[in-house]
Amino acid sequence: MLLAARGALVTSLENSAQQLQRDIDTCARFGLTVTAVEGSMDNMHMLETSDFDMVVLGVGAQFVADVRPVFTHVSRVLTQEGSFIGAFMNPVCYVFDWAAQEAGQLKLRHKVPYSDLTSLHEEERMSLFGPDAPLEFGHSLEQILGGLLVEGLRIDGYLEEFNERDAIGEYFPSYFAVRASR
Repeated sequence: MLLAARGALVTSLENSAQQLQRDIDTCARFGLTVTAVEGSMDNMHMLETSDFDMVVLGVGAQFVADVRPVFTHVSRVLTQEGSFIGAFMNPVCYVFDWAAQEAGQLKLRHKVPYSDLTSLHEEERMSLFGPDAPLEFGHSLEQILGGLLVEGLRIDGYLEEFNERDAIGEYFPSYFAVRASR
């Protein structure tokens, strides 16, 4: 919405019809226009090649099992002078035992890359997160940063953010953002 408010032509790609409708309603409330596309970030086939000056990915890559197709599509849809801004979970957030974190303890347990499907038993995942929680995948830095580089994108900006509301945030940045250009 902020980009639309600044006069940009904005396309919102979202796999949740409810979230997409919220994007449309919010923009309409402020007299802004957004093109709404229902789809997944790892399959942007419906978007035209070299059609976007900028692609922004909020924290959300942890909901796709493989980030490579995301970066392949980002590279394809960006113009030659285009830029990508992506926010990601720090992989270190996935190495600790989830139940221990709830008790305020940091116990090493999981390897990175992490997957809710293989790093946890089904019963444990259901107990911790419930049946409606989306699956999460903790991608390695090589998968994220290396994936961007493999697609011909040059990393030219980096920022970290601490989430001090959780135990991990006292010691490690919980999130990072990357700017990459063609």
